[in-house]
Amino acid sequence: MSDLQTLEQGFLETLLALEDDLDKIVIVGGWCPYLYAKYLWHKEISNIPTTTDDTLNRFLGRQLACNRIEAFEILLENPARINIKHSEKNLHLNMPRPETFLYHKGITFVMRSYEPKRDKDLMYVYFILKFCPDQEALLSALAQYKKHELFKSFRSNLKKYMADVSKPGYKMLRPFVRRWVEEKKINEEISEIFGPIFALIR
Repeated sequence: MSDLQTLEQGFLETLLALEDDLDKIVIVGGWCPYLYAKYLWHKEISNIPTTTDDTLNRFLGRQLACNRIEAFEILLENPARINIKHSEKNLHLNMPRPETFLYHKGITFVMRSYEPKRDKDLMYVYFILKFCPDQEALLSALAQYKKHELFKSFRSNLKKYMADVSKPGYKMLRPFVRRWVEEKKINEEISEIFGPIFALIR
């Protein structure tokens, strides 16, 4: 069993233990990109980053006191629902829609005091922009946040970190992007991936 399979097994066992309360929980954090790829997009993606954080601290719910992260209410709005079969049971999971997860990370990555966490949160924005199979639908859904009270912060953060190759976000993303792109093409790749979102937020 690979390291990722071992991690996933532990994650699913935790979900199974919480089976009776899953309808009250929204899954957030580092497992979202993996779950999007495997269960929402049905897309095989190599080297998907996950998380080694305590799995129990990656859930949110209006009735739960754990892990009240910045702007967490955004993550609870109109979640997507996926089904996972595990140990002969169907687990029904709630998680933020990809556009919601992207929007939230774009707002909050700058609030991270621990730089590796900050960089990884920005990488999640890149990941969704790169791998979501329906880019048009993703950007259309993201556009609905233009009137949201935190959209100015979202726009400002992306411009500050990602507006061009001289901005710090390029350096922050480089260690992640080289998982999928050869070194000499990384800057071009990042610029291309973020291009559509800059057309949206300008």
